[in-house]
Amino acid sequence: MMTIEEIKENLAFAAKVMRCLPKTGPNGYISSWPAILCQPGETDVQPDGKNTYQPTAQDVSRMEEILDWFKPLNALETKLVWRRANKVSWKMISAELGYHRSKLDEKYRIALVKIQAVAT
Repeated sequence: MMTIEEIKENLAFAAKVMRCLPKTGPNGYISSWPAILCQPGETDVQPDGKNTYQPTAQDVSRMEEILDWFKPLNALETKLVWRRANKVSWKMISAELGYHRSKLDEKYRIALVKIQAVAT
């Protein structure tokens, strides 16, 4: 049986793979926003827009398996777990979902236990 920490690591891995997949959308459109300057190590994407990490087919398959863990979760739990996997702060999640941080932490722990039961 996987521990909660291993589940968190796997979810963070799936979020990283998802961020590094090629962007989809209509071609030919550009953004008028200025480029965001990042410090080295802040993101997986360099300021010139190139990924430093290219997921392999095995990484994508593993990500898909990890995303199957979300099936027993309700919509709120899914949003919460995915936002935490993407390292969004509790303050931002609290403002978005409308719950206090302690209530969100309780829901997060319950969701991780549900995932633990599925991810045997």
